[in-house]
Amino acid sequence: MKCVEKAVQPDTVADMTGMVVWKVVKTPAARKLIMSIVHAALKDWSGDSKLKMRMSANVEKIFDEVLSTKDKAAAKITGDVDYAEMLRPGFREIIENIDFGELKEALDCSQDDITAVVKMANEEMWRYPAKVVCLLSLLPSVANTAVSAVKETLTPINNLAPDLLGDVVLSLADEIDGKNIGLVINELCEMVRKIHTGSVLLGEPGKPQSANTLSHFMNETMSTMDINLLLKAKAYLAEIKEMALQNLINLLEQSPELSREFFQSHFVSLIASIRKWSRKADAFERLFSDEDIAREFARGMSEIDAQEIAGTISRLCGMLNRVRATTPGIIRNTLSQTINSVDAVEVGETVQWFTEDVVESLKPVATEVLPPLIRGLADLLRPNSSGIPAEIADALEYLKNAINSKEAAA
Repeated sequence: MKCVEKAVQPDTVADMTGMVVWKVVKTPAARKLIMSIVHAALKDWSGDSKLKMRMSANVEKIFDEVLSTKDKAAAKITGDVDYAEMLRPGFREIIENIDFGELKEALDCSQDDITAVVKMANEEMWRYPAKVVCLLSLLPSVANTAVSAVKETLTPINNLAPDLLGDVVLSLADEIDGKNIGLVINELCEMVRKIHTGSVLLGEPGKPQSANTLSHFMNETMSTMDINLLLKAKAYLAEIKEMALQNLINLLEQSPELSREFFQSHFVSLIASIRKWSRKADAFERLFSDEDIAREFARGMSEIDAQEIAGTISRLCGMLNRVRATTPGIIRNTLSQTINSVDAVEVGETVQWFTEDVVESLKPVATEVLPPLIRGLADLLRPNSSGIPAEIADALEYLKNAINSKEAAA
């Protein structure tokens, strides 16, 4: 060991712990459990012997008398036993006599030694690779045993009638104390709020301390990571996901009924999402007035950093422009290959009926929707105080020539 270990008053700690355990053993619930164990053990030992039965009865009586005796402190307790208060003095003495600082120091000093012991154990074990392989081969057996145990546990449960099983499960759920769960969530949220407030107070203006701590942690972590290996592992996991999906598709191809359920699951998810937003909108309409909705919407929009969004769009466009300048044909070739591979007849038919359906569906609202859209487009094309911009003029002229040349060709 690299650090000299200091005694943490082991005798006192052991005595206090023993006293607490003894007081727990003498409680009615623990005494009943111990007496049941003693009775079963003596019954198994005595068998059919009458002599052993009499001896067992005397021993059982002695155990009961010993566990039934009360000390002066316990004699003062009347009515229901307050186990927490009974254990408080012993527990307090244990806490008072343990030096937690020394415990932490001992743990900190033992870290390197524990690591060295683990390293030594692995080095010695791997001197016999066959034994290590045999040891690792136990893992599938353990997993199979656990799965079998779970299956055997669930099978009789699922043999119950649905109403009986539902009644049991729902009754158990009713016994869960939801109020305490809510209080726990409140305490966790309050803890997060206080940590955030403390981070703001400890950090510099505009930069909470949590940002510095997280940045330091991430820098230390990322500096020791093999990023290339991480990306390869991520790609491999993506391949596993793709193989799992392919296996699922193969299974669906063998089961038409399962395929139909899988197909409908996409619509179920879409409907659930629409229903969720519908309920949110309904709740907002019932809870807020028009002024409240306008105020909250404005408050939310004010949190959006418009300059950051514009900067992001500009940078993305700049990247695309540099890609286009460096490799002029890459995007055009990709698009051309995609378009050339498309079945023009199928796409044309889809666009035709889709356009007809959309137009037919929009006719009831066309008188309300189209006028502002047309006026808005006209306002964008209309000359301003400095005249019509050259780019817009060229585009309009180009459109006019295209229309005229088509009319002339007709």
